[in-house]
Amino acid sequence: MCRQICFTTTKTDLVKSLPLISKDGLSYTYELRDEPKWDDGSPLSVDDVIFTMKAHKCPLVNNPTLKPYISDIAI
Repeated sequence: MCRQICFTTTKTDLVKSLPLISKDGLSYTYELRDEPKWDDGSPLSVDDVIFTMKAHKCPLVNNPTLKPYISDIAI
């Protein structure tokens, strides 16, 4: 949703801005851009994002680069 460039700049790709973070620091709320689309032009939805996050958390997916970043995320 966001990516860091050169450790000093964060670019938002899928979201309008950086997340709203709850006071306890446990919840991050993102607002999707108005009309994100897949490469084929079909609309991308929140359900697509949730599905993707769940797929990355699946124990059958072995992605050592991503796993440290998503292992503690509750969906």
